[in-house]
Amino acid sequence: MLQRLNQITARWLFALLAGAIALGFWLSAPLAPAAGLAPSFLAVMIFAVASSLDMGAFRRAGREPGLWLRSFLLSYIAFPALAWTAGRLLFPHDPLLRLGLLLLALVPAANTASVYTALAGGDVATALTGIALGNLLLPALLLAFFASQGAGAVSPAAMWRTLALFVILPTAAGTALGTRLGAGPAAPSGTPTDGAARDLGPRRLGELWRQAAPLIARACVMAIMLLNAAALRAAQMEVRVGRVVLLILILALIEGLMYGLTGWWTARRLPHRPAQGKAFCFLHATRNTALAIALAGTALGPQASLPAMAAFLIQEPLAAVVAARWSHQAGHGRQASDS
Repeated sequence: MLQRLNQITARWLFALLAGAIALGFWLSAPLAPAAGLAPSFLAVMIFAVASSLDMGAFRRAGREPGLWLRSFLLSYIAFPALAWTAGRLLFPHDPLLRLGLLLLALVPAANTASVYTALAGGDVATALTGIALGNLLLPALLLAFFASQGAGAVSPAAMWRTLALFVILPTAAGTALGTRLGAGPAAPSGTPTDGAARDLGPRRLGELWRQAAPLIARACVMAIMLLNAAALRAAQMEVRVGRVVLLILILALIEGLMYGLTGWWTARRLPHRPAQGKAFCFLHATRNTALAIALAGTALGPQASLPAMAAFLIQEPLAAVVAARWSHQAGHGRQASDS
């Protein structure tokens, strides 16, 4: 049952999230007062995702520290620089939009980066490694971001409350739980066990949690989108279509440039490892929009979440197009080699 629900929600996730945004705008009056619950949903989402982190990712990364250092320099310097430049040029009188763009650029890669890597025929292990390492880097990146804005732009109390309660603690607790459930001892062969013991054994609980965690995370993402859309509508009364379209165009350009830059970088650094190159492209060009929305709404205000909401509208379709193109090219390559 849980596996079937996972397949359905994964297939229709974009439609479900878009529907949550639309519902939030439509029911903004009754939902806006509940916007303060978004950080709690963020904490649950991070806990669920952290509990399924691939712990072997850290061992893989340790074999090539220089490669990962260059990767993160490209991802967390080029993307933020492009976002900062776009904000300064196009929104000079709207500091919240500029801060929202910069915050979006600093959050880790989207958790769906591994899904698009698989669709493109890339190295999923590399994608999982990048997602896990990005989640580890998140507190340091956010500290640098908030500190750079000064006390006048961001409340120090809100900063530490957001980081400690809704990011750092859920990550640590989720990782600890995932490790514990995944390490439960198997019963010796031939050992008699009753049904209750089997159902409550560590491995059985671990299996059930691994199936339930993605569903919980997706439900929390939907709740975050819903509540922030309601808060945004209540704060601005209306969202100007022209501003949203401009943000979408800017983010499409930035993400397109990140795909291009990463493709050029991996062609030079990893000429014989194209599968890894595909994974790095998705790691560098996508961002965890639900995380950015919740953090922006918590520490900066609902208007600062607009760039991340616009990113959601462009990021997933663009990644799907890139993955489909690579998959199509790989199919043609296999046909040519067979003929």
